[in-house]
Amino acid sequence: MKCSRCGFTFDTTQNFCSLCGRVSERVLPQKIPQSVSWESGTAKDYPLIAFLDTIQESFFKADNFFSKIQNSPNKPALLYGMLCGSIGVVATFLWSFFLPDSYKQLSALESAKNLIFTPFALILQILFTTVYVHLMLVIFRYRKAPIGATFRICCYSLGALILNAIPTMGPMLSIILWFYLIITGIHHIHHTSKLKAFAAITSPFLFIFMAILFIAVIAGSIAALNLFS
Repeated sequence: MKCSRCGFTFDTTQNFCSLCGRVSERVLPQKIPQSVSWESGTAKDYPLIAFLDTIQESFFKADNFFSKIQNSPNKPALLYGMLCGSIGVVATFLWSFFLPDSYKQLSALESAKNLIFTPFALILQILFTTVYVHLMLVIFRYRKAPIGATFRICCYSLGALILNAIPTMGPMLSIILWFYLIITGIHHIHHTSKLKAFAAITSPFLFIFMAILFIAVIAGSIAALNLFS
C-alpha cells in the first residue's frame, strides 16, 4: 500500500506508514454524509420532530443548514416549503378574527375562499422566485449549480413564512428572514459571496429605483424651467 502523505510503499498488513507514521486510510473513521433532518430517516419515523428541527436549524444555523442540501432530492424540499407557507397563511387568516381591522387590511389571504388557492399560490411563488434568482445568477455569471439546486434554496427559504403566525410583526420578520435565507443559500450552493449574491438579486430593483429617480429629477428640472421662463 502506498502512503497518501509521503508516497512510501508499506506492507498492507500495517495500519500506519513505517516512514512517516501516517495512519492508513482504511482504518480512518469514515465520514457519514450529513443531511438535514427533514430529509433524513427521522422524517419517516418522527416527521414532526424532523420538521421542527429543520425550522430551528434553517433559522438559527442557516450557513450549516444550506451546506447540507446541495445534493438533496426536490420533493422533500417542496413539501417543506408548502407546509411552512400553508401554516403561515392559515395563521394569518385566524389572527384576522382577533386583531384590529388595520391588521386585516394587511392580510392578502384572509378569507376562507382564498385559503383554497393557497397551495397554488405557494407553488407559483416558489417557481417564480427560482426562475428569477437563477436568471440573475446566470446574468452575473455567479451560477455554479443547476437550477434544481436553486429550486431547493427557494423551497427551504419559504420556511420563513411560518413567522406569519406571529401577530403584527410576523409578516415583516418573514420577509427579512426569507431574503436572508435565499442569500445564504446562494452563498453555499453557488459558491459565491453573500455580497455578490445580494447584488445579483437586488440589482434590477436598484436599476428601476435609479431610473425612476432620474426621471423624477428630469421632470422636476423641466417643470422648474417652465415655471421661471
